[in-house]
Amino acid sequence: MISPRLAACAAGSLAALAVSAVGLSGQERVVSAAQSSPAHAALVQQVATAWSVDASLVYLQVSGGIPEAVDSVTATASSPTRWIATFHVGDRTIRRFADVGHTAVVEVAATRLRRGTVIDSLTIDRALRVVPGPPNEVEASALGMVAERAIEAGDLLQHPAVRPPYLIRGGDQVEAVLERGTFTMTILGEALGAAREGEIIPVS
Repeated sequence: MISPRLAACAAGSLAALAVSAVGLSGQERVVSAAQSSPAHAALVQQVATAWSVDASLVYLQVSGGIPEAVDSVTATASSPTRWIATFHVGDRTIRRFADVGHTAVVEVAATRLRRGTVIDSLTIDRALRVVPGPPNEVEASALGMVAERAIEAGDLLQHPAVRPPYLIRGGDQVEAVLERGTFTMTILGEALGAAREGEIIPVS
């Protein structure tokens, strides 16, 4: 049986779980009050409390499913996108991994994009999706990024699917500045590799 404390915790969260979204695997999943359980709702509430967000924004999928007849359950962060759910069933303790994320209106591909496509306003759409990990205060825009692989229409436009463009490529002529104390010397050199903003490459 579910303990009264667990049932009480679940009561306020079950209604909030009625949300249609695209899951962490990219396949559409529907989480509803009918499919949920008090133990699942309690896990969701614990993650929501840790993230300081409403439980309705939290997506949580337990690997291997939730055991039956759970007395109590606790959630512990293992990484930003994966938590450990500890279930207490009678005198047994069962631990399972849980993938976690949040629902948000985010940038998605408006059409199928080939590898190397530069993301512009015509290739960006916005839709409700499940995003792995906790919400960020400011979601970075994919505008100006480059597709690192083929991206299907509706897929998230986020790292590692998209990355900033290369500013320098191997063979480009670059300006190198040598500084030592008060001495400064500027020379022209050749980049020996490609680099994005903030990256370091050797120069000949």
